[in-house]
Amino acid sequence: MTQNDKPDPVSVDVLLARARDTEVQLPPGLAQRVVADALNVQPQPRATPRRRGGGQRLLAALGGWPALGGLVAASCTGFWIGISPPEGVIDAGALLVNASSPTIYDEAAELTAFGWDVEEG
Repeated sequence: MTQNDKPDPVSVDVLLARARDTEVQLPPGLAQRVVADALNVQPQPRATPRRRGGGQRLLAALGGWPALGGLVAASCTGFWIGISPPEGVIDAGALLVNASSPTIYDEAAELTAFGWDVEEG
């Protein structure tokens, strides 16, 4: 067949119809081997897991040891800042007992009009 020769469309249709009408038979035992192989590949049921205690369940709910380490670090940092706050942070303990921080109000007076009203007297 050369490049200019085209197949006869009637013969192609006849061949496709014949292929559709032909019943395909599996080799004997192939279906049983496929099913057996599929059953071997499926995961087997695992044994019932042991019940965990309250501490293990809490640890799992938090996200495991790495998350617990981050939680402890954040808690320690917050406790440290609460006990000894930096200068720019208002002392939360003093606010709870209604104590006023005189340094905050003294600095606020110096900031009004850039302190020029205090200097010229």
